[in-house]
Amino acid sequence: MRNTHVHHIVFGAAQRFGWIGVAVLLGVTPASATTPLATATAGSDLALACGIDAVFGNPAHLGMTLGPRQQLRLFSVAGGLHSNSLGWSQYREYNGATLTADDKSDILDQIPSDGLTLSANGSVSALALRLGSWAVTTGAVASARGQLDHDAIELLLYGNASRADWVFDQSDAEGFAAWQIALSHGRRIGALRNGPVYAGITLAYIRGLYYVESSDVYADLETESDGLSGGAAADWLTAEGGSGWGLDLGVAWQPNERSIVSLKLENLIHTIRWSHNVELTHYTLQFDDLTIDNFDDLLWVSDETTEAGAATSAGLPPRVRLGWARHAARVNVAVEVSAALAERFAVSTTPRLASAVEYTPWSPLHLRSGLAVGGATGFAVGWGLGLDVGPCTWSVAVGVDKGLWIGSGNGMSAATSLDLNF
Repeated sequence: MRNTHVHHIVFGAAQRFGWIGVAVLLGVTPASATTPLATATAGSDLALACGIDAVFGNPAHLGMTLGPRQQLRLFSVAGGLHSNSLGWSQYREYNGATLTADDKSDILDQIPSDGLTLSANGSVSALALRLGSWAVTTGAVASARGQLDHDAIELLLYGNASRADWVFDQSDAEGFAAWQIALSHGRRIGALRNGPVYAGITLAYIRGLYYVESSDVYADLETESDGLSGGAAADWLTAEGGSGWGLDLGVAWQPNERSIVSLKLENLIHTIRWSHNVELTHYTLQFDDLTIDNFDDLLWVSDETTEAGAATSAGLPPRVRLGWARHAARVNVAVEVSAALAERFAVSTTPRLASAVEYTPWSPLHLRSGLAVGGATGFAVGWGLGLDVGPCTWSVAVGVDKGLWIGSGNGMSAATSLDLNF
């Protein structure tokens, strides 16, 4: 038996999941709320974004006179963890507890039939500079998602007592990490019903760092009188470098001084040609008549083969965002609807509807709150504030999925940034 080989296979698979985690910690998922304004408004920041936030919202707003004309984002840090079912309250309730039959049933009922999905996002902005209608940004880009089969969770909870044979074929994972440098520009291009119309573009050069994707993940388990029999198989495609391009387009219309209608085609082009050290690794594992007594005997037959793979292209799918905002002296309101055109990484094609309010009780303080339904996370809320201190603006925000406060729901995100206005 090749226990060492089995350990190597398990370690290899875990290492690839680890790379997904590294991608998450180093990068940003542009299709998710990652700036303080976007997090606080539950993703309805498109029509509200002005100043340096226009770079991350709609580049067309760079051509407007709203907000400071010259800004440097000194830093921006954001991150989040999201689940399609189980959340913080279940973790606190069941962690370390002896699970009853009702507890197990409650846990399993909350997990969709296609399995438990976990996704995460994060960002650290290296530089964001706006000079009038132009802006340049550099930083990391990443996306990651993993899914565990519903039946595998049932087996963990109940053991094999509920049935003799098990098949797992709905587990997968994918992720990438890259850095990019982007140039954005916005300008007025005409008028509609006496209201100015603006257009904007963001062009990015992307350098891929790491890519991983699992496919054909399969496992089966049979309970027999003399032990357990079964097997597992999985393919992992990995690459350690590549390059590509990204393109965002936006338009905005100001029908009057207080209203903005904003449209953005996000990730219209977002593709990386993964061509460096591309490898396809195939894992197989078979065992027969396995029991607790002979677990360390020569009953495992495992194999791992790695071959050079062909270059592949992968990136984030396009997303359409349409927003409206109404500006007043102290209160701004916004509504936004968005949807991705394909399911990839942590991006969902389910339409998302979000709305937000920004209240300024006195000029240096901006209070923000948002509410959203649909999308990858479902019901979500956001809270945040912006504080002007001399030439600096500090912003902070938190978001909660399927909950109202920190510690509730099944996902959470947070973001903060510091801008210099000059």
